[in-house]
Amino acid sequence: MIQRLHPLLPSRFRPLLALPMLLIVSAVHANPIDLSKLPLPPGTKPVAVFPHTAIHVTDAPVDATAAACAKVLGDQGWTP
Repeated sequence: MIQRLHPLLPSRFRPLLALPMLLIVSAVHANPIDLSKLPLPPGTKPVAVFPHTAIHVTDAPVDATAAACAKVLGDQGWTP
């Protein structure tokens, strides 16, 4: 999957692919959401955070990160 993301990332973000885990979430054709204000699971570190782009990294496993994201979003009333 990372190989598929490489050509899509701007060159300044490509070094992030060497980090332990990179999760990219995108809200396309949706109501404007300020991604910099979304709740985050504990242990994430911001890399590039702007209103329309938010990149965070974590050392946590994918399953634990997905569960933590679902919990913090669910606690604030977000639904899948």
